Amino acid sequence: MNLRAAACVMFVLTLLATGRARAASNALTGKMSIYNALLEGKWSCSADGSTYSATYVVVPGNALHGHLYSEHGSEDAYFGYNVATHRYWTVNDDSSGATETQTSADGVGYAGTLNDGNTTSKATNVFTIVNARKWTVRARGTAGGKPYDLTATCVRA
Repeated sequence: MNLRAAACVMFVLTLLATGRARAASNALTGKMSIYNALLEGKWSCSADGSTYSATYVVVPGNALHGHLYSEHGSEDAYFGYNVATHRYWTVNDDSSGATETQTSADGVGYAGTLNDGNTTSKATNVFTIVNARKWTVRARGTAGGKPYDLTATCVRA
């Protein structure tokens, strides 16, 4: 085999190995693997008469980054697992300036705080992945001094 052919073979093998490594890094591992169903494509969500879209990707640290957006605003959400505390965590920031920080023992029921820019209050979210095409989140708390209790349903777009 001549040098040029050997270089081509090595290039193809390198591309194949890189492709496998990239594919493997596109999945969450360990405790975070419960969220892998969210990774494939775009979600169409509705809650309390509003609709929005969501996409999720794996980011460094075996964490999940969600980007939620509509014509009225956007939100970025991160989910992870802390091995030292044995707890899942999530942090969210939206385009109105609200922030939410929560933890969970099981990755399903989260509790923490919501700061809407003026006040900080308790907030809970319960995530249910129904199947690869549907998931829901029930959110409860207080925002702007008003209590809320709503369920968002998301389906594969």
